Amino acid sequence: MSENVVAQLCQDVKIPKMVKVRQHFDPSYIAPEDIPGVVREELERDCICSQIKPGMSIAITCGSRGVANIAIVIKAVAEYVKEKGGSPFVFPAMG
Repeated sequence: MSENVVAQLCQDVKIPKMVKVRQHFDPSYIAPEDIPGVVREELERDCICSQIKPGMSIAITCGSRGVANIAIVIKAVAEYVKEKGGSPFVFPAMG
């Protein structure tokens, strides 16, 4: 009976064309103890580090789904912002 209700509710709904997608993950690996250095290296790029000025409040957004070692990454970013004179705060950003 419930199948009939669903079918009736969906009778005028157009189903979009769908395709099968296969995702391939990068097999490279960064050891947890190397993460802070890798994060620092990325943050040292001029297009990023030049934006952090002493006294600025810097939001660090993060979501936890599927991110390995998220605490290590966020800590490294916060420490870098502090070193540059900024005042970091973590802002959860899900979705």
